[in-house]
Amino acid sequence: MEIKEPLTRIEVLLETWADWMRHGNFVARGYPSKASGITELGVTSFQDMEETADSSLARAIDAIIVGLAETHQSAINHAYLGSKYLFPICYYLIHLDEAKVIIGDGLEKRGIC
Repeated sequence: MEIKEPLTRIEVLLETWADWMRHGNFVARGYPSKASGITELGVTSFQDMEETADSSLARAIDAIIVGLAETHQSAINHAYLGSKYLFPICYYLIHLDEAKVIIGDGLEKRGIC
């Protein structure tokens, strides 16, 4: 049995981004899009508000990732989307850790984290 370390905040946020990327740039968690009876009152459901916040956060993370060096982009895409890492594998963990720090700094500058 493998023991996993707890996820950091940035890793949780990157998982949200990965869900958003996998589902056509919207977060899909299997919840109904509306709670019954609420839409008639002009109020959105809690799930809708949560999905809107997650999508907004994912767009901000995506904007930061697009601005990363290719080595860092490749490491993030490999770790969270399962794509091929395009550089020598011996640098993968270094690039992944650096990318997480850069993304965290970018989110902090935007007042998100």
